[in-house]
Amino acid sequence: MVLNYARLLDKDYKYVYDDVSSVVGVIGDVILKVIIETSQLQDEDIIAACIICVLAGAHYVKTSTGFVGDGAQQDTFALMKAVVGDKVKLKSSGGIRDRETALKFISIGADRIGTSSGVGIVKNNQSVQEGY
Repeated sequence: MVLNYARLLDKDYKYVYDDVSSVVGVIGDVILKVIIETSQLQDEDIIAACIICVLAGAHYVKTSTGFVGDGAQQDTFALMKAVVGDKVKLKSSGGIRDRETALKFISIGADRIGTSSGVGIVKNNQSVQEGY
């Protein structure tokens, strides 16, 4: 699901929490990834979004849909990891087009990488299995 970042920016944290929590409540064993569109948020909003996702029971917090803004940025992703620790998994998505960038996000703490370049990344580096 995409986090309602308009309500997040309005600091309507209860609404955002209830929105995520209600989805968690109806999906059963399905894994919930909450996309927070980090390129549209300031650090304080990213922190709030991550805390809300943890408290609401999300399984993953994801950086971007890939359709809005710049996608994943390493400094922002490191902030997300510092906030969530090991409480939820993190997915870095948007703008990851090569092995080096993917490995940087993995080293920061990405549990999953979202990329449309996955086949090319793997084909060009078939003998390398770092981080997997």
